[in-house]
Amino acid sequence: MNEFSIIDKKGLNFVTISGNKQLTDGDVVSFSAPAIDLDGGNYKFMYELKEAVELLKREVLAYMQGKQAPKAQLEMFEGDEESHDAFGDAPEVKKN
Repeated sequence: MNEFSIIDKKGLNFVTISGNKQLTDGDVVSFSAPAIDLDGGNYKFMYELKEAVELLKREVLAYMQGKQAPKAQLEMFEGDEESHDAFGDAPEVKKN
């Protein structure tokens, strides 16, 4: 899923969900689900859909108010005097 929209038609709320899938050959297939009536439809998973839509609405609002993803964990090691190899292991200690 990469897009959802809530549409108000004559006082009823409808949600549409769209997305795409990249196939193994590199082609991309796009799809859109039919609009679902959130106020009186007979969709089998209505409770779960309403919960997901409410969560998405809260996330969008938080984003619009400045919420950002956490910084990358690699920043924990900024300024670390000790160097690490590509696997994150500490360097070998040379024995005399």
